[in-house]
Amino acid sequence: MSDVDAAALIRDWAEWTRAGRIMADLLRARGDGFGASLHLARSEVRAAAAELLRTISDPREAAGMMLDRAARLARRSDGGVPFTNYDEAGRQYIRALTWQACAREIDPSLPEVQPHWPD
Repeated sequence: MSDVDAAALIRDWAEWTRAGRIMADLLRARGDGFGASLHLARSEVRAAAAELLRTISDPREAAGMMLDRAARLARRSDGGVPFTNYDEAGRQYIRALTWQACAREIDPSLPEVQPHWPD
């Protein structure tokens, strides 16, 4: 855990954020608003994760907070209220996966709270 290079992660996430926004613009120009919204959702989470890592001195604590955010967004098909807005459900799923991915980049031993959809 002590070998986490927070500055490098922050730089990487900033670059992914920029790339995601560029891709969102390209998709929107091609008429794919939903695809654009998924890229923007990832970008927003990565920007927020970078800010969280920047402001929390302990990377493990920041990772825990990121995983908590992923868990709050996670949706499963094990009951509960069915989705009625599928586009928003997709964006929520992407946000949860991205928070989880950021947390697990810091601490790979963290549990999976938002499983990937099967291929």
